[in-house]
Amino acid sequence: AASYWYELVALSTDAEACIHLPHLHKDSLQGDSRVSDFFRPLGVTTIFADEEVVLRKTQSEAADAVFRLDLSRQPDLAQTIAVTCAMQQRPFHLTGLQTLKIKETDRIEALRRELKKLGCLLDEANASELMFQPTAENAQKPEQAPSIDTYDDHRMAMSFAPCAGLFPGLRINHPEVVSKSYPGFWQDLQSVGIKMETAPEHV
Repeated sequence: AASYWYELVALSTDAEACIHLPHLHKDSLQGDSRVSDFFRPLGVTTIFADEEVVLRKTQSEAADAVFRLDLSRQPDLAQTIAVTCAMQQRPFHLTGLQTLKIKETDRIEALRRELKKLGCLLDEANASELMFQPTAENAQKPEQAPSIDTYDDHRMAMSFAPCAGLFPGLRINHPEVVSKSYPGFWQDLQSVGIKMETAPEHV
């Protein structure tokens, strides 16, 4: 669940954005703990302290270089990273995504559909890759904030939620799907000032 907070900091328009995440450790055995390495070039520095990590917004690397990652050991981070890079208009090439088509939904196709609503057209690739190359065509934001479909997939809901800071009025359909892994997600987002077009009391 930490990856969504990394995304929130990476996409923040506040140059001094900072988030404290309790109960996380540097020497975690979870594969997804690599998120601290993956988000460093995307503009998030991780400071490890006693019983918490602190995420601080920093200068990201040049956005014209293709961001390449093999996520065969961390496929659940693919949605968060793809959305972050697309919102930063950063070209990316993610591989090792063989399992994404057999998760709660076909996550590769779901990402293509929902990012298109935000003006980002992903390249057609094979079933285990995601690619994006910014162009003048896919750099245009929609006139109105769209509704993001979640496909009964908690990670679709949470990976698109940080985009609300860039698209005021963004709606996440069926927000209750987050109950699978993070029931308090919407309340936590509200606590840091992210207002969603969802009603947490309905979650």
